[in-house]
Amino acid sequence: MAFTGNKFEFRMLGASQSISGPNIALNTIMAEELKQFADELEASRDFQADLPKLIRRVFTEHQRIIFNGNGYDEAWLEEAGKRGLSNLTSTADALPMYTAPKNVDLFVKHGIYTKEEIEARAEIHIENYTTVLTIEAKTMADMIRHQILPAVSDYADQLCQRAYHKDAMGVPHQYPDGCPAGGLRQAGGGSGRYPRGLYQGHELLP
Repeated sequence: MAFTGNKFEFRMLGASQSISGPNIALNTIMAEELKQFADELEASRDFQADLPKLIRRVFTEHQRIIFNGNGYDEAWLEEAGKRGLSNLTSTADALPMYTAPKNVDLFVKHGIYTKEEIEARAEIHIENYTTVLTIEAKTMADMIRHQILPAVSDYADQLCQRAYHKDAMGVPHQYPDGCPAGGLRQAGGGSGRYPRGLYQGHELLP
């Protein structure tokens, strides 16, 4: 997710995902901030003078969230930590924040969800997360047991048999240095068109 001046952008959203949940959260956050601004400005006796003061104060208080560098760089993660910003790197880390008291209070305050609805949605999200991962893990384990390991074992058996037979016949396991591949890499016979043809016709083909 990126904020690009006047909008939030969701990039490469998973096929099974929906942007409705993040949009609800972002719109609720925006509504709370605008409400705070409106409450302060509506009580102002000099709107034109107080508006710039409000903008300067809010920018100063929250400028730590502004970053115009490379957000994909590892250095940004370190910088974000120094700024005291959250870095929830997985769904498992993020889901408990769903029912954090301050977040529940925010949704209830604006009439978006009741406390019970938030808890129910959190339960659904964690159940879906664990169920999908369990299915994927079991599928991977089944593929390893029934497809990958048998194929690896069969190929290893073939290699062992070839090595055994070569040892029994006295055939070396490594190619000698003078095999044709070495000569081809050297491209003997000169650099011209005809010298190379003569070299290949009289030296390589025989």
